[in-house]
Amino acid sequence: MSEKPFKITSSTEFEPDVVPQSLMRASIHGGNIVKRSIMRRLRGSPPSPVSVKSIAKPFISLTGKLVTQPDTLILAQMRLVRDSSRFGWGLLTSGLRNKPLDVAEPEPGDGRFRDQAWSEAMAFNVIKQAYLLSNRWIMDTVNDVRGLDNHTRRKLRFFTGQMTDALAPSNFILSNPEVLRATIQSRGKNLLRGLANLLRDMDEGEGPMPFRMSDPDAFKVGENLATTPGDVIYQNDLMQLIQYRPTTETVHRRPLLVIPPWINKYYILDLGEKKSFIRYWVEHGHTVFVVSWINPGPELAHKTFEDYMLEGPIAAMDAIEQATGERELNTVGYCIGGTLLGCTLAWLAAREDNRVKSATFLNSLMDFSEVGDLEAFIDETPSANSRKPWKSRAVLRGPQWRRPSTC
Repeated sequence: MSEKPFKITSSTEFEPDVVPQSLMRASIHGGNIVKRSIMRRLRGSPPSPVSVKSIAKPFISLTGKLVTQPDTLILAQMRLVRDSSRFGWGLLTSGLRNKPLDVAEPEPGDGRFRDQAWSEAMAFNVIKQAYLLSNRWIMDTVNDVRGLDNHTRRKLRFFTGQMTDALAPSNFILSNPEVLRATIQSRGKNLLRGLANLLRDMDEGEGPMPFRMSDPDAFKVGENLATTPGDVIYQNDLMQLIQYRPTTETVHRRPLLVIPPWINKYYILDLGEKKSFIRYWVEHGHTVFVVSWINPGPELAHKTFEDYMLEGPIAAMDAIEQATGERELNTVGYCIGGTLLGCTLAWLAAREDNRVKSATFLNSLMDFSEVGDLEAFIDETPSANSRKPWKSRAVLRGPQWRRPSTC
């Protein structure tokens, strides 16, 4: 192994009031969680987004196939013996040669083990290698089982991967060198802060998965989000159309229509002055129009995908022609907005309407025959509540048109 030890850098200044403050917040939120838990049990727990049956079904199929395939089990056992031998021999030789153990490498793009301590410190290096070998053996065994249809195999790989990823050593305090280093530097302040955040999310969150994915106070419309000046020139039941004010002496003849997704809306294209795609287009002489989708409530439950096309891009194109006098235009579709734009272009082509002269698609899916990991949730029993009549719980809160949301 390498002579380099697992180093701890100099400790940061410790704030003596952080510990009692964090413990106080934790106790307050902990008490609230207990009360909320009791009330939820009295009212009935909310349904899980994925049913247990949907998760268990592919594993039952896997078990049934393995029972009839002793050769697959034998090959899996032989592979396990081989990997164990490689691990043991590698551990012995690495100790004799004073080099890191290197019998398995993370997959490309796996950033969980980038810290040098995973290779330079013997304990963490051994933990990492053992995990990688075990994870690879489990996934290879799932892949070797014959007779499974593609949908079942994809669900098996997805849910198995979720479980093995959850058991990764990087997810535990004592086996993660980065977390240990931060804990020693802050004298445990990071753990107390994390505990307070966890309890806060569980106390204030709604639904079966209440954990926050971002800081709800990090963005403010008009300050560091949606800062490009513009005006609403048209609206209907589903959207408002924003026209951005020009910043150049001359502009291109054809205006530019942007179709964003329904979830994060156009905000992702206008993240402050230095990260704004919309501002970039405006500063380069484009007359930019963006669809701002409404947050739908129960009153819009009757609207269909066709309505979103007719009252979205088609209505926006008619409004742009009326505002600018130009029938021809360029378009940009982002995410599911690009999918809607693709459908719109096909609809226009069938009517020999050639007003759209160019279409740019950003992160848009057109062929839904291969949807990736999302297919694991597309099933005849996707939800524990799938047999119950659906009722919308959507509620419009605050300004309908400029309320930021996340994917």
